[in-house]
Amino acid sequence: MMGTTTKHYQFTLFFNYREGGRPQAEGWRIDALAYLVRLFENKAEFACIARDENKSSLLLRGYVNLKSPCKQSYLKGMLGKYSACKRSYFGEMVSLCRLVHIDRDLITVGRLSNGGMNRLVCKPFSGDPRFILKILLDSIDKKDLTSREEDTETD
Repeated sequence: MMGTTTKHYQFTLFFNYREGGRPQAEGWRIDALAYLVRLFENKAEFACIARDENKSSLLLRGYVNLKSPCKQSYLKGMLGKYSACKRSYFGEMVSLCRLVHIDRDLITVGRLSNGGMNRLVCKPFSGDPRFILKILLDSIDKKDLTSREEDTETD
């Protein structure tokens, strides 16, 4: 699985801290977020990055659709040793956006278009996470309504 080449990944960066070390970890996370935004502006068609946390660490979680395929180990090298990444699909990014509250600083980079990536989004857009979430959730709701209507017609 490590050698598989793809364009779509989910990733998590971990910023662990001990008692009293949270401000320093927060500083690292801010620096890493700035680095990821610059990195994905060049390497990605579209990416979303969310701030999150658990009991012992601060996190940056996200989804990226790269401009060209790469191996999982290559992306892991760009993210750094305190990270995890796995192959992903567009639907998993939609799930991430639905689970992450917009006030957790969801950041989007690049353009999301219907140029083969998906059929849900009608036109390219970038930069405004609230608008992106609205489009994605509206698209999901419309798709669910359509599939339910088709199911009732076949019954």
